[in-house]
Amino acid sequence: MGPPVSTWECTVKPGTKIFVAASAVECSTFEENGTTEQELRECAQKALKVQDQQLGVPTVEVDRKSVPVTQVETPLLDIDLPADNILGPTVPAGQGLSVGAGWVALLHPLTPGSHPIVIVLDPDDPDKPTSTITTTIVVSPALSLSVRRRR
Repeated sequence: MGPPVSTWECTVKPGTKIFVAASAVECSTFEENGTTEQELRECAQKALKVQDQQLGVPTVEVDRKSVPVTQVETPLLDIDLPADNILGPTVPAGQGLSVGAGWVALLHPLTPGSHPIVIVLDPDDPDKPTSTITTTIVVSPALSLSVRRRR
């Protein structure tokens, strides 16, 4: 089995800034990661450190040129989780708190045309495969925004 690869395409209007979340983690009261902002923040910081040790700090390239990533954390977030949520059937709907942490890049508007954004997670462990996520941003004067997974 080869390394994990994911490919997406998104069409945007000229002038659109692009936010790249290269890797991220989240800790919440829903998952019983803590009950206070300090506990949730410490959990997110620890989880990001573990992820970085396992997968390495991600790299980002736009149009085959390296783009720096910045480590960030969210403020304490109030979450209203719906039924049938992303956390699965064992996590009921309700209100809770969350803190996220990760590696991001904010891109200035790109010129019209196609722009591949490549995120690489490359663990130091030679027994673990490199993961590559490619999103092609198509800057078009079209009025609609579309996102689709390329196969």
